[in-house]
Amino acid sequence: MKNIFFFFIFSFSFLITLSQVDQSMYYSIHSKALPSSKAGTMQDFNKAIEQNPNDDIAYLNRGNAKFQLEDYRGAIQDYNKVIELKPDSANGYYNRGIAKENLNDYKGAIPDFDKAIKIDKNSASAYYNRGLAKHKMQDYNAAILDYDNAIKLDSKYSDAYTNRGSVKTQIKSYSEAITDLNKAIELNPKNSNAYYNRGLVYYYLNDKEGCCIDLSKAGELGFMKAYDLIKQYCN
Repeated sequence: MKNIFFFFIFSFSFLITLSQVDQSMYYSIHSKALPSSKAGTMQDFNKAIEQNPNDDIAYLNRGNAKFQLEDYRGAIQDYNKVIELKPDSANGYYNRGIAKENLNDYKGAIPDFDKAIKIDKNSASAYYNRGLAKHKMQDYNAAILDYDNAIKLDSKYSDAYTNRGSVKTQIKSYSEAITDLNKAIELNPKNSNAYYNRGLVYYYLNDKEGCCIDLSKAGELGFMKAYDLIKQYCN
């Protein structure tokens, strides 16, 4: 059977910020959008660093603000400073790894996640993102182990189930892949990536109806590329 589809690896990556310390400005990377004055926010972080050049939290938050602006190289420079000032900063290593992943430097990201995990063995997100880097590098067995650990630490980690299901599809463990993708959807019924990847499994199992239903649902939930495949295969 000709393979007409591509796998979607869910690369939802988020950063960790620390609590506000002293007079450092605090900006939560988890906010849906930057404050209205992005320049003002950066100016505030610059001022905090000028007042205290050894404030690792200010560098961390400025790095996060740069990350939100998709200035990943600038963010890495600030995370470098966080690590210089605080060598045991799991957040500094973790966030730097995320920035490297966004620059497609998966090989460079892995040592940062290694260090973050060594400092904080209970970070499900660090295992997940290290798994993502290995997944992107096609080191599938190692990726599965990291997704396993992420799920052990957080049994409701829908994205980890999604990516583990994707890996298992790529190594043709279709039954296990469906189990993972079913779980991802159970945990997050709006997980368009899980529907898309489950559609791929059904395709490889010659289940056209199941494939097209899942592709349609993925598109309905916002994964627009699913409609291109529907045109190829379902119509």
